Amino acid sequence: MHDILHAVNTSTVKSVLATIVHVEGSSYLKEGASMLFQENGENIGMLSAGCVEADLAERVKELFDTEHVLTVTYNLKEEGDAGWGQGAGCNGILYILLEPVTARMKQNLLRVKRHLDNRNPVLHIKKLEKNFIQT
Repeated sequence: MHDILHAVNTSTVKSVLATIVHVEGSSYLKEGASMLFQENGENIGMLSAGCVEADLAERVKELFDTEHVLTVTYNLKEEGDAGWGQGAGCNGILYILLEPVTARMKQNLLRVKRHLDNRNPVLHIKKLEKNFIQT
């Protein structure tokens, strides 16, 4: 998360923050894992063993110029051509929240960065509806 906060602090390009908000079954990473997608194509962090990042990079392109929040679900349990996680060490369902880094969000993330830089504990809470859409 420190690398993401540093990038938010220093970057001038538009960004989308992707966060795993729920996992059913097993996954490479758990809830709270985040990845920053930048409009210039640079990405910071990871969410899986590489099976969802390329698809997410395409999905976030439509969010760079909006304040629209989107939740994406990846079923890594599925077998066959539609299965995302076959051979990747995952066998669960990932719910990933995609949030454009707005001015307000950037301000909040930089507040978190200041606290972490000062070694203060931070608790980040997001209120989500039953279908993992941010309220």
